[in-house]
Amino acid sequence: MTGLARLADDAATRSDPAAGVELARRMLSLDPLSEEAHRLLMRFLAQKDDRAAALAQFETCRHVLAEELGVEPSPETVRLTDRIRAGELAPAHLGLGPPEGERSGREQGLLRLSTPPA
Repeated sequence: MTGLARLADDAATRSDPAAGVELARRMLSLDPLSEEAHRLLMRFLAQKDDRAAALAQFETCRHVLAEELGVEPSPETVRLTDRIRAGELAPAHLGLGPPEGERSGREQGLLRLSTPPA
């Protein structure tokens, strides 16, 4: 997972959302309960200007967490979803990493995503 997260960071730095989507999907194939990987995929899909797929990924995340763990998505995942719904993550100004205050401790250590240059 750490290696895939590093490759995803590189994809974000290169502004390559297609590669990022594939990497996030690989991460989810290894750990379908990784909420961080679900958020990562949602961000890359939003960067690809596929808001519908990003929102569908939230529903997948919500369903998997409810079925497997009996929990709801974290507030940071809900905030990301709200931002995607509101169109705040338009491809032209998308920073793949959430604001520092929205990252979980694990996500800060595992998924250090760079904000692509504007």
